Amino acid sequence: MKKIDELLLKYQENQNDYSIIKEISIQYRKVDFNVNALEYIDKALKIRPNALDMIVDKAECLYKIGNYQEAEQYFQRCIDAGNKEIPVLHKYFRCLKRENKKIDDNMKDLIIYIYQNEQLYREEIELLQEYNLKKNDENIKLIIEEYPKKKNGLLKKVESMNIEQAKKYINEKTTDDKKRVKIFSEVLFERKMYEELFEYLKENIRSDYMKINSYLLFAKYKKELKEYSIAIQTLEEFEESNPEQKYIVQNDLIELYILNGDIEKAKKEINLLTNYLEEKEKLNKTFDFWKYTSLARFYRMLGDKEKSEYYKNKYETAKSKYRIKKQ
Repeated sequence: MKKIDELLLKYQENQNDYSIIKEISIQYRKVDFNVNALEYIDKALKIRPNALDMIVDKAECLYKIGNYQEAEQYFQRCIDAGNKEIPVLHKYFRCLKRENKKIDDNMKDLIIYIYQNEQLYREEIELLQEYNLKKNDENIKLIIEEYPKKKNGLLKKVESMNIEQAKKYINEKTTDDKKRVKIFSEVLFERKMYEELFEYLKENIRSDYMKINSYLLFAKYKKELKEYSIAIQTLEEFEESNPEQKYIVQNDLIELYILNGDIEKAKKEINLLTNYLEEKEKLNKTFDFWKYTSLARFYRMLGDKEKSEYYKNKYETAKSKYRIKKQ
């Protein structure tokens, strides 16, 4: 934080220096202070509205805080400007999937582009499946059938190794602990070594109960297996151990409650989120306005189109107020 403090002092001396503003946003992103980073990204974009690196950074930050609707719009701007980096495309399609949107012919071509260069994610396969229900394209059928055979990177390298060799190789090639756990978990899941997978993640949780990544992976794979109750229990344990960070898993929990048929629990959490946003609105604190998109999604899952539309409009209104306030 010392470097950020030094940069903020420089910023006070010259509030129109693009390079300083940009560096502040980068430093905030490094420590996962994404809301703070967004504030300075917006300042940078006010000076250089078409700065593609800042547009990408804004999309990434919005994605990380769960504002998938607006993140999608900024990822789309990146793509329209010619940025076809695979990580950008992956997150773009994850946003579409989160928002329950369908793909058109152009989007389908982008997924084919990913397929030609790297492994497709599950979300992209699911979007292709929905798209092909009407198109019935044989080439797309082959791509869908091939998944998850086509792999790149570490997953492909360890494909022929036994599990101990794979683990050792991943540990040697990956210095980032979060990435290491994620990749090895995927290896175990793809090999249907479910017992080993969940024991591995439990060990990570036991070694550091604040490691949100292992909790989220555990819940993610239980959700994949439609074991919603266990996924819920895992995230509730994280809440209990880390009460000050409950908000991190709130959206995942609400979605799981709905999928598990725990509608009363889902509604209780939705009401808590609604009350929180109403209090912020009364205080004219609009930085959490993106959470209205979550409410819109949850009500859509519950089949309440009227409330879903209401919160979608609420989001657009709050977004406009926020932008005016920032000017």
